[in-house]
Amino acid sequence: MANKPTPIHAAALMEGVYEVETIGARLGCINMLVCKGYDVLIDDKSFRFSIEPGKLTDLGMIVVGLPDEADKVLATHQVAKGIKSESYLRELVPGLTSAINGKALSWSDPALEGRGVALAKIKRDDFLLGNLKHLNDSNYLAVGPDVVYKVNINNGRVNVIDVGAGAPLDTILPVSDRVWLAGGFGELVQTDDAGASWHSVLENLPLGFVVDLKKWKENLIVTLLRNGNVEIYGKPISSGKWELWASYLGKPDNLDGTGLAWIDPVSFIIEDKLVTTVPGAEMAILDILSRKSRVYPLPGKALQFSVSGDGRLRCQCMPWVIINQYESMDIGGTWQGSSYSHLMNVPFFKDKMHGVGYEKGIMFRGKLKYTEDGGLTWKESQQPEFTANEIFYNSANNSFYATTPYHGYLIKSSDDGKTWSTVAIHAQ
Repeated sequence: MANKPTPIHAAALMEGVYEVETIGARLGCINMLVCKGYDVLIDDKSFRFSIEPGKLTDLGMIVVGLPDEADKVLATHQVAKGIKSESYLRELVPGLTSAINGKALSWSDPALEGRGVALAKIKRDDFLLGNLKHLNDSNYLAVGPDVVYKVNINNGRVNVIDVGAGAPLDTILPVSDRVWLAGGFGELVQTDDAGASWHSVLENLPLGFVVDLKKWKENLIVTLLRNGNVEIYGKPISSGKWELWASYLGKPDNLDGTGLAWIDPVSFIIEDKLVTTVPGAEMAILDILSRKSRVYPLPGKALQFSVSGDGRLRCQCMPWVIINQYESMDIGGTWQGSSYSHLMNVPFFKDKMHGVGYEKGIMFRGKLKYTEDGGLTWKESQQPEFTANEIFYNSANNSFYATTPYHGYLIKSSDDGKTWSTVAIHAQ
């Protein structure tokens, strides 16, 4: 999908000319169990490529857009730049590097016709917002297929900013109003002019998934998922090489068989400590000042994890096959069961008393709920028909917002979750 990056895929094929016939795409979940998916039929020759002996064929980035009409899905691709594919090969399959020579192959020449137009349409029109990061006032940043979206949640305007990295992006960090970092698989880029230009700041970072970016005082912190393990790197904002601050071993029972975590690790800063989830029902706490860390068990595999402003940790965890909600007031030392439903996404609290959550449905549509007593009791909002994904709070206008699995709008509550309205979003 347009803003759902996938990992790198590699295969060895016999010599010849190939065409991509179908692409599988999941285009959003309405509730806990019902997800709409498509096998995208490719009926043109712009997805034709060649395999030759001793050559690396790099297909770059394939992007699938949202349904246009009558469930028609648009698929396109971005031609590989041929700069990083060989370094990926050296890292992932070092035994093959001696067999590869000459310029890497990509899509055949006819593939270039119309691809730029199609890709621009998906980037501009088919985005779904998620993992929004606060920039300033009413402005937020999100990432997509080689793009950054700058979103004004008041008027719904979205600026689509091309990054030019040639790769999907997973996360973004606003360091200041004009300095931003964006990362993904084998990619970490920075802008110093609010997106007008970008340059690589990978430096000496090893190949892996940049899954989280944080700022601590005058330092940048990268959370890297690498071969199923989690590595934490840091460096001063101004200059310097990346230093390995901590590494944590992921457990195989929470990996998908390829060394990738089912749920990406996330990191949060609590004063001078970095709290990070680790694949395999664990979390780690790094004392940033001393660079010493310790790993603690979670109540189960973390499906969702958050840290409130008061330092309370919340985890939607799966001890066995049952999903339960847990809270910790001592930074993971002990965990207690939460009062809200196990079907609710981890709620967002603007303070100790007021929070909003979305309770998923199994055989029914989910419900938005709110609490005014710190989560002891939850009441149903007056607009339960809205479906919410990520919930966040904007202090500039004292309102809760939520992203949705549908293109074209956010939802907003100015009365702490009691009632909700839509905010239409559109690219400029």
